[in-house]
Amino acid sequence: MLKLMRKNTKTIIWLVIITFMLWGGYAVSTQFQKQGRIAGEIFGKEITYQEFNTFYRSNQIFSFAGKKPPEDSSVLNLQTWQSLIYAYEARNQKVKITDDEVREEIMRLLKDQKIENPSPQFYERWLLSSFGFRPNEFEKQLRELLSIQKLVRQFNEAVVAEPSKADIQERFEHEHNSLNLDLVEISKPDEAKAFYDKVKANPSAWDAQINAHAYKVQTTGKIALDAVINLWQIPKDTASGLLKQPVGFITPPFQRFNAQSLARIKGKELADEKKFTAELKKQYGENLKNQKKYERFLKWNGDLETRANLKDYTPKPPAAKPVPEESSSSPKVTTAPAGVSTKTNDTVSKVVQTSQKGNG
Repeated sequence: MLKLMRKNTKTIIWLVIITFMLWGGYAVSTQFQKQGRIAGEIFGKEITYQEFNTFYRSNQIFSFAGKKPPEDSSVLNLQTWQSLIYAYEARNQKVKITDDEVREEIMRLLKDQKIENPSPQFYERWLLSSFGFRPNEFEKQLRELLSIQKLVRQFNEAVVAEPSKADIQERFEHEHNSLNLDLVEISKPDEAKAFYDKVKANPSAWDAQINAHAYKVQTTGKIALDAVINLWQIPKDTASGLLKQPVGFITPPFQRFNAQSLARIKGKELADEKKFTAELKKQYGENLKNQKKYERFLKWNGDLETRANLKDYTPKPPAAKPVPEESSSSPKVTTAPAGVSTKTNDTVSKVVQTSQKGNG
């Protein structure tokens, strides 16, 4: 999208597209009489194929997060619906994009292409040859994309609560304390309890019991407490409690994934409180605020998708064949889907001639 998403929105927008795919882009309706007449529905409103195809075409040209636009038609289809949902929400929220904002983005794009002071005729030919859009189509779609950017940016810039001192302290402890654990997984709770009763009374019997039952042992290696909790999925209270225990300590059984597990401490290293400086506290505070914004955004996006209640009547696209990566960073131009409007008006003159006057 002309790298429209600024620094604080680039990554999350692309991630949201992925979660949108997981959420379910193909709510294909059984209302066959609507198929062929409209592309689908969002927010209870019918989306014509002309509007869908225009957004589809723009997603072939522009990309989120500065990434190359997807060539897989199924991804493009889902990304098109995501863009439409955002665009309609921007309209619902009355997000306004001025002519100056559109003009500034167009001139930035022209400058990136090393084009200066183009005539209206050159500008129109350039758009058609480069993107397959006539000026008014291009500028209208650019306005839609700018409104999506502004919608997301305004949401992300909303204030979130400052993290507490306890939250900041916990983040430090999770990243600067480390553990090295042996983990054994036992599917049956009664068997796990029996194993624990034997090794609790005699910790040195751990290896013998493992061998006797042919249990598989996993070793984490020395890792931060944060990884113990989030990567190895050991409950936070259990993992934090291990820091207070000596090497060789064996935990009671706890639920991990779909089975009971026990952990034995092979080694540990406690955080150096001298490293918990004012600068680091400030950094953790900012990180926690960004995390809250990210979580808030994902919730907002999920609620938006629920409200949109997408009904997709478009045929399921065939899977794309792998293609070699291109070295050029220029947008790839392909044939627009059927139904894209080719009407034109004097928008090109207004945009380009205004620029010429400003440079004259």
